[in-house]
Amino acid sequence: MDRCPNAPQSHGASNACIDLDLFAYISTRTRSIYPREHVLVSVVVLFGTLGFHAGKFLDAVPRAGVPVERIVIYTGRAAGQAERRMSTAALAEVEQTLRSMTIPCTHREFSSPWNFVEILRAMMSDLRQERAENVVFNLTGGPKTMTVAATIACLVAGAKAVYVPEELKGGAAPIELPLLRIRYSEILTKGQQRVLRAIRDRQPESLNELAVLLRLKNPTISFHVERLRQIGAVTFLPNPRNRLLRTPRVTPAGEIMLLAEEILGVESADKKRGS
Repeated sequence: MDRCPNAPQSHGASNACIDLDLFAYISTRTRSIYPREHVLVSVVVLFGTLGFHAGKFLDAVPRAGVPVERIVIYTGRAAGQAERRMSTAALAEVEQTLRSMTIPCTHREFSSPWNFVEILRAMMSDLRQERAENVVFNLTGGPKTMTVAATIACLVAGAKAVYVPEELKGGAAPIELPLLRIRYSEILTKGQQRVLRAIRDRQPESLNELAVLLRLKNPTISFHVERLRQIGAVTFLPNPRNRLLRTPRVTPAGEIMLLAEEILGVESADKKRGS
């Protein structure tokens, strides 16, 4: 099979053919490949997770629907040498292609592709710097942990998330995922947020100790903690010093709730100061 003119080397097993002329059109804002009625903003910042195949990332650029102003690339530091070589090669190909398109890009590498909280924190912090309506997040490439973290970040920030079908050939349009914005402050009361934050930060050994720390009555603490347990934000561990006591601990889901509200809380405070 002949390679497309001006295309970079094929991307993995899909042998995707990237048309740099099309990229040039996109990067210089001279046209959109989508019908005009679908264009809601003039330019977008494209976020994306990258694994071992450059094509999964690059295929989304000419299909973003509007000119791409800049790109943010997320990768995880692979543990094995073979995986690290593949990841490095994919990143080099993406960066080289973007340079030829004169699209600036930023690369963020996580210490591990499996450190879910680190990945989610970074993504939510980065999305906070952008206007949600000007963001498109490509969820096609990268390991599943990064994809899930990116999905949650989009849910919290209200950003558009797309998936480019790898199974379809012939330049299939990206699928926009129907994500609804989530505000955990609408799920948790202020009292529950306070209790959850205290469990995370103070690590009490029992509900009695938690009640003392927050200067609340035991029935109030029990009510809040039970509600947090029901929604999966808190779990109980055996107390090593007293088998009759239960030790409350924040679950990963509870950590995500706090993380999202803390980042969005900073955002809300910034908006109030600017008004």
